[in-house]
Amino acid sequence: MMDILKGLNPGQVEAVLQTDGPVLVLAGAGSGKTKAIVHRIAYLIDGGISPHHILAVTFTNKAAGEMKNRTMNMVGPVAEAVWLCTFHSLCARILRVHIEKLEPIAGRERYKSGFSIYDDEDRKKLLSNCIKEVGLEHNAESLKIARRWVSYAKLRGLEVPELAVKLTREGQSRFAAVYEQYLVRMAASNALDFDDLLGLALRLLTENEEVRNSYQTRFEYCMVDEFQDTNRVQYELMKIIAGERKNLFVVGDDDQSIYAFRGADVRNILDFEKDFPEAKVVHLDQNYRSTKSILSTACCLIAKNKARKEKQLFTENMEGTRVEFCTCATEVAEAEFVCSEVERTRRESGASVPSIAVFYRTNAQSRVVEDALLKCHIPYTIVRGLRFYERKEVKDAISYLKASINPDDDIAIERVINVPPRGIGKVSIEKIAAEANRAGCSFYAAIGRMIESDDIKPALKNKLASFFSLMETLKKAARTCRTPSGFLDHMLRETNYIQYLIESNESGEMTRAENVKELVTVAKTFEMKFPGSSPEDFAHHVALLSDIDDFDESESPVSLLTLHSAKGLEFDVVFLIGVEMGLLPHYSVRQREHVEEERRLLYVGMTRAKKRLVLTRAYRRLLFGRTTCNQESPFMYDVSPDLISKKAFYGSEIL
Repeated sequence: MMDILKGLNPGQVEAVLQTDGPVLVLAGAGSGKTKAIVHRIAYLIDGGISPHHILAVTFTNKAAGEMKNRTMNMVGPVAEAVWLCTFHSLCARILRVHIEKLEPIAGRERYKSGFSIYDDEDRKKLLSNCIKEVGLEHNAESLKIARRWVSYAKLRGLEVPELAVKLTREGQSRFAAVYEQYLVRMAASNALDFDDLLGLALRLLTENEEVRNSYQTRFEYCMVDEFQDTNRVQYELMKIIAGERKNLFVVGDDDQSIYAFRGADVRNILDFEKDFPEAKVVHLDQNYRSTKSILSTACCLIAKNKARKEKQLFTENMEGTRVEFCTCATEVAEAEFVCSEVERTRRESGASVPSIAVFYRTNAQSRVVEDALLKCHIPYTIVRGLRFYERKEVKDAISYLKASINPDDDIAIERVINVPPRGIGKVSIEKIAAEANRAGCSFYAAIGRMIESDDIKPALKNKLASFFSLMETLKKAARTCRTPSGFLDHMLRETNYIQYLIESNESGEMTRAENVKELVTVAKTFEMKFPGSSPEDFAHHVALLSDIDDFDESESPVSLLTLHSAKGLEFDVVFLIGVEMGLLPHYSVRQREHVEEERRLLYVGMTRAKKRLVLTRAYRRLLFGRTTCNQESPFMYDVSPDLISKKAFYGSEIL
């Protein structure tokens, strides 16, 4: 028992020992919240609670993996029995077992086991089809609006009539038809998007007493990491699972709530004590990450927010140098300044290479910085998403995997039906779509109907029959192959896809073939980590990966990333560019609560820095094809002047 509490500060000890009833842990930036969660899990297990009865939920696979490894280091292999996962993987796991118990909505197909999970690209493709099918003009703007309203409705559990009321008030009633068509097509394809995973799991637990009781009985202790990032669906989900025991332990920091655009609701943490009047509140106020200077500056900034819980963060780290703020003549001068400071930092660091990051509000700001880094021959990594899984050839292979598990997945079938080329072109695909719409069935079922029809020309019928036969073979393999890599090997042989890539006249064909072979390696690694896993397990694993899971901030000399991607990371030196009107706060922000979120975003970026923090702005900036002259961010006036060291840099550019 003493070993479990060893090395914890008083706040962490208090958090670990609060085992029963609702508990809110207000964990400031860099305050060791992960350590508190891990030690609490170990404390529960050491006290006789079965790991089988413990649920801990966070937001990224990376964070879940880190907590799992640290828990195993403390208590050993029994930690494997703890459900330590992301919200989306938790919901996918529940739905894989019980989705057929979910009552269908009138006019839609019942969901079945073996469902597909659509990523953002799949979702956009289907939404594009739905926009065309309901007769709306299809363009970038209509797709953007449709995506926004679909997410809005799903994260609030709205059905078509409820959304239609909201859309009428907003003057966009025509998008209700898009939403209805999207819901019908998703159900017909037996496919779920990320919002569905949350919403359908909540509906299942709400409506089905048997399923609800099974999870309430199983999970005696529930924990939520990064609670400030939860949306209402996630919060309701955890309240239901916690049940009458109310052993709900949530850890978060309202000052770091920056994902409202994804549906995160800071009121979940601000109102937790209203929902649970008996809740214990624990403060983790000691920062272990930043110097006194950086922490004081960040705390001075965030104190200006009105909608927040009062905190008194402190650190026993050294004072360190003052936070720097440099006004540069242009965005090019800003990039030159960053590069010169990176080079100086690397020269002065000696043998110990510091981790360095450049943060920005929008991805478009990175281009000038990248140009400058390349010019100075400074290696860098840009964190912008799962580039490997976004490559065409990898998406093709994954689509074959998804279609073999769930042939009703229209998006997957449409993607692979002519890959490698089989002479089934755009016109043929339109005929299949027309038959599917006429018969109210999936693409795959429509292909089966067309093969039996006397109205289809023999040439097309033969091509469709050949593809149908291939997919029937792959369907059987998906059920019988014992490993994901075994299925992928089989699929690549049956489709002759590798040979197609090699024989292709496109440049870089060998690299494309190697990428697909690397996917097999990824599957083998997954099998080693999860023995006994199936092709369906691997398909869901790939679908649930997030854009930050494979990023290691220690591997690259300089990391470039947006402020939204920075949370959960830390670096020795941070350059935070574009601290000016129009970028921070963003020009689109109008309401006070949104301004406060922009201030939180800057606070998150500042508190990623361990030893040195440099803020910059460009007096004149060319961005999105337009040159503007910008004042420094009003957030800089929130900080006491004696905490900031100001300078100017004009650069080599002729003004």
